[in-house]
This record gives sequence, structure tokens and C-alpha cells, in this order.
Amino acid sequence: MEIELIARLVFSIIVAINAAAAAFGFNPLELDEQTTYAGVSFVVALITWAWGFWKNNDFTPEAREGTALMRQLKAAKHFDK
Repeated sequence: MEIELIARLVFSIIVAINAAAAAFGFNPLELDEQTTYAGVSFVVALITWAWGFWKNNDFTPEAREGTALMRQLKAAKHFDK
């Protein structure tokens, strides 16, 4: 899934829950600017950390194979000099 798709899905779910709560007389999400900023900052930091961790570590067999091939190519290029 693309990041944009996930973001739209999560945002749509939050909006739908908030609208349903308001329709049934529940207190909808009342967030001040500081709370919203802190929440968004935390989510962005968490996504950035997870993305960087995923990209810098070989979790899949294909990624491990690619790293092994890259090391072989670098070693061969080093010996050509």
C-alpha cells in the first residue's frame, strides 16, 4: 500500500467517527492547537523512524540476497583497481 492511501484511509475513518459521534450527541473530538501539533508530530516521527528502520535493515530474503550481491560487486570492483 502507498503511504498516501493509508493516510487517506486513516483520516477518513477519524472524520467518520467524529461525525457519527456528533450526530448521536456525543462530544466530538475537541482538540486544541497544541495537542493537535503534538499528536501529528509524534505520528510523523513514528512513521519516519519505522520507514528508516525498514529501509536500512534486510527483513526480506530478497533484500538479504541483494545486499550479498552488492557486497560481491563492491569486492570485485575493489580488486580491479
